[in-house]
Amino acid sequence: MRYLAPEITRFFSEESKMAFIAGPRQVGKKTLAKHILAKVGMEAFYFNWDIESHRKLIIKNPEDFWQRTTVPPSHQKPRIGLDEIHKYPRWKRFLKGLYDATGKDIEILGTGSGRLDIYQRGGDSLLGRYHLYHLHPFTLGEMLQEDRNTVLTPEEFWQNLKNGETPAGAVEGLRDLETLTGFPEPLFSGSESRLRRWRRSHQALVVREDLRDLTRIREIGLIETLVTLLPERVGSPLSVNAIREDLGINFITAQGWLEALERLY
Repeated sequence: MRYLAPEITRFFSEESKMAFIAGPRQVGKKTLAKHILAKVGMEAFYFNWDIESHRKLIIKNPEDFWQRTTVPPSHQKPRIGLDEIHKYPRWKRFLKGLYDATGKDIEILGTGSGRLDIYQRGGDSLLGRYHLYHLHPFTLGEMLQEDRNTVLTPEEFWQNLKNGETPAGAVEGLRDLETLTGFPEPLFSGSESRLRRWRRSHQALVVREDLRDLTRIREIGLIETLVTLLPERVGSPLSVNAIREDLGINFITAQGWLEALERLY
C-alpha cells in the first residue's frame, strides 16, 4: 500500500483529530482510504458523497449515519471514511458538528481532490480539528520499496549515491515512470495506448469539472489550449507574457489561469 498508510494509522492511534487526504485526481486516494478502513475491519463505514444512497443517509442522519449501516465492533472506535465530502455545500459545518459531538469516540478520514486542499485554506472553521495529508503519484523511491509503505530517507538516498549503488529495478522503474507517469492506472497497466485514453479522460475531469466548479473561468477552450502548450515549456523558464500572447489574453488572466491549474496539481 501507499506510503501514507502507516503514518495515518499512527496518527489515529496518537491523536483524536480528523485526517484529510488531498491530492490530484485518480492518484489513489479512494483505494488508500479503503485500505486504511479494511485494516481495522471497517470497510462498511466508507461513504462516498457521489453515491446517492450514501448522500441521503448522511443528510438525513448527520449525527449517527454510520450506525445505520452496521453495528461497529465494541472493542474499538469506529473508523469512518468520507470520500468527496467537500462537495456537500455545508461540509465544513457538518464536519465541525460531527467532530465536536463525537470526535473522541470515532476516527474520521476524509478524502478529496485538489478542491479539498483549496477549500480548507479560506475561513478555516475546522482549524485545530484535523491534519491534512497529500498523496502524490508514485515516485521511483516508493516503487522500489517492496511494501510501498515506506520511502528512502534523504540520508539513505545520498548514501546510495555516494556508494554508487543502483537498486535492483531502478532502471526499469524510471523508464516506466517517464513513459507511463506515476499515476496508478496507466503505470500498472503497462500500456501506452491506455495511457493516452487515461490522459484524455483525466484532463477533461480536471479542466471541465474541477476548474469550472472552483473558479469563474468560462473560457474552457482556451484553458484546454493552455494545458496543451505547457508540456513543451517544461525545462525552460516559463514566460507568462509569451503565454499571454499565444492565447490572446491579458497578463493578469494568464497568471490567474496558471495559478488555478497549479492548485489543481
